[in-house]
Amino acid sequence: MAQVKLKTAAVMTAVLSLFFTSPHSYSAPYQEVSLDNTRYRIFSDGHYRVVHRDLLVLHRTIGQAHIYIFNRYQVPLPPSAEVAVTTSSAIFRDITGQSHLIGGLYLPAKRRFCFYIPGAIANLQIFHKTVYHEVMRRFIYRVRRGEEIYGREWMEEAFCEARFPLYARTEESKKKIKSLQSCREFRKTIRYALKSPEFKTYREGVILAGLWGSWNIDAYGEKFLLERIIRGTLTPWMSRACENFLKTGGRRASKKASLDKNR
Repeated sequence: MAQVKLKTAAVMTAVLSLFFTSPHSYSAPYQEVSLDNTRYRIFSDGHYRVVHRDLLVLHRTIGQAHIYIFNRYQVPLPPSAEVAVTTSSAIFRDITGQSHLIGGLYLPAKRRFCFYIPGAIANLQIFHKTVYHEVMRRFIYRVRRGEEIYGREWMEEAFCEARFPLYARTEESKKKIKSLQSCREFRKTIRYALKSPEFKTYREGVILAGLWGSWNIDAYGEKFLLERIIRGTLTPWMSRACENFLKTGGRRASKKASLDKNR
């Protein structure tokens, strides 16, 4: 059993600007729990609490996801992790800028995760997928040494959603692809959606990105795509791949595409 160190919420108040992506200030009491090499800050509005058993399940799943993903790509495991857990949809939105319905998010600027109530995520039937999806996101940033590349979030989401899909691909998504006239419009649509606080819009952006990622993995291979997403540069290869993706309406590639020299 992991060693647990608990500081009571009564004696400490956390300033959520430590986690914020939004500019306004907000504070709420939290409990700090240390499990192995991971520090959890559990934020509460006083109405709900995180069941300790659920926290242990979250901790175990985060650990398993790190081992699976980092070992898969032969990268050393990070020595520690920081995780915020919120029991309030309002606090989750303040920390992440997103709806609590997404379940969780890795915040690269702060190098920490934020998850909604673990039991509630489980009820949405996306618990394990959410954890693995966000640990995959952390992996990308860790290999980049924490560097954020503005405007490339859609590429990162494409790989995470292709490897650990959160949402079912719909006919509406496929119709959306056919309606887009250019790669620039495609990228702009996803970037806008991923920043939206509206869950439906956000979900649609994730699905579109995942379709693009899956298409490229089928066409060029997982390692090839991941290396270019980690670089974060829009090469001529990627522009041509995007054009082919739109031309096919997002239909999965049936065989590996040839890799041109200028990629």
